[in-house]
This record gives sequence, C-alpha cells and structure tokens, in this order.
Amino acid sequence: MGLPAAFLELGAGGVIGSLWQVSDLATALLMARFYELHIGDGLAPADALKQAKTWLRGATRRELIAYATASFKPASAEAQAPDMVALLNGGRRSEATRFAAVWNALLDADAERGAQAKGRKGKQAAAGLDGKPFAHPYFWAGFVYTGF
Repeated sequence: MGLPAAFLELGAGGVIGSLWQVSDLATALLMARFYELHIGDGLAPADALKQAKTWLRGATRRELIAYATASFKPASAEAQAPDMVALLNGGRRSEATRFAAVWNALLDADAERGAQAKGRKGKQAAAGLDGKPFAHPYFWAGFVYTGF
C-alpha cells in the first residue's frame, strides 16, 4: 500500500505522485502543462501526464520562459512568473539543499557536454536560452499516475 492507494480507497479517481524529490520549478511547469492538457484539451490523465513529461524533457529554456510568462494568470503571474524566469535564467543554486546539489551537478554535466560539442565557450555553452534544463530524467521520469 502507499499514499496513492489511500487516496484511491477514499474515492479519488487518480493520483499523480513522484517517486523521488523533484525540483519545485520542474514540478510546477509539469503540472501546469498536465492540467492544460487534461482539463483544457480533454486528454485522459495518463496521456496528459505522458505528453507533459515529453514536453518538459524537450523544452528549451527559451520555450519554458515564454510558457511561464504566458501561462500564469495575472494574479499569480506577478508573484510566480518572474521567479520562474529568474530560476530558468539563473543557473546555479546555493548548495543548501540536496536538490540544489543535484541541479548544480546536472548543470555542470550539461555544460561539459555542450562545451565538448561546440568545442568552445566552456560552461556558458549549455547555459544559453537554447539549452534544455529539464532534459535529464531526474526532472520528469519520477512522476507516475495511479488510477482508473
């Protein structure tokens, strides 16, 4: 048993959960896209989650910034969109949390791959707007749908 089973037993039609701690930013973007696909486009929850995960994995920093800026309603946009944009642009995070250490390690690995592929510019190569900050499975693969 587990938390999803408890919710299903209490009458929930389905539960989306993560198998490990995931970035709040990645989760917010994934869930916003999930609800857009599920509620807005009428996709079944499992299909909407699959498409949202595919979208998050392939989205560039530029696309994510545009999505965050356009998607949040005026009341919440003032508080949330600028923070999201800053996080998407900012790169490294303070090492105070376990997630920050993972994020920074993934950024470093991505920068090394980008530098090797481009043969120049060092760590700045992958930090541009065309980088895919959530391409690593750590950010999207842990989300699962349990339900009917």
